Amino acid sequence: MGKCLSIYLTHDCPACGTARAIAAEVERIRPDVPVRLMYLDDGEAPPTTVFGVPTYLWQGRIVSLGNPYIEDLLTLLEESDRPGVTHDVAGG
Repeated sequence: MGKCLSIYLTHDCPACGTARAIAAEVERIRPDVPVRLMYLDDGEAPPTTVFGVPTYLWQGRIVSLGNPYIEDLLTLLEESDRPGVTHDVAGG
């Protein structure tokens, strides 16, 4: 998958409400970044590396297990526009 932020969730996950809010904020601030909410309890098959929710993948690579700080996630997205830059974001 190309430049897409995929967030793996379940409907009953307490932290997933925050993940949905983060997704909405990313969509508002960075409308150029596709955001996909992937609900595991709807039968969505996750990559084998996804073992908990919420999990954030950017360009198919895990960047956060749990909810990251929005500022860190936006920085990651911005820096990924520059060649040769990769890193993970810390959750909060």
